[in-house]
Amino acid sequence: MLVTLYSALDRQYSLFHTSGAALKELAGYDCQGAAAYLGHYLIRERYEAMRSMDALDLRSIFSLATETLDRVRESCDGCGEFTEIFVLYANGRASGVQRIRQGARELPELALRANLVGT
Repeated sequence: MLVTLYSALDRQYSLFHTSGAALKELAGYDCQGAAAYLGHYLIRERYEAMRSMDALDLRSIFSLATETLDRVRESCDGCGEFTEIFVLYANGRASGVQRIRQGARELPELALRANLVGT
């Protein structure tokens, strides 16, 4: 399970994954499930390259995530047709959970608007 904690004072999120009864902090991203090894393999180098060029914007990350999920689905039986995704913003807001169909290439408009509402 992934857990996110937000500090309004620091305007910062921290991402954790569970390990037994403990929480372990993550830096950047994580992959879960039977094909986690494949997800890491497909993401690692591209994620690090985008991070080093300060290119970790919402559209780039969405593209990386959907391309990776499509490739994992091609390689592993039992992966669902949909992915549920939501966006956490530095201002403490979150988009609603959205179901993304396999092969989607466009970032849902709702995710982009969620960051603007109430800011």
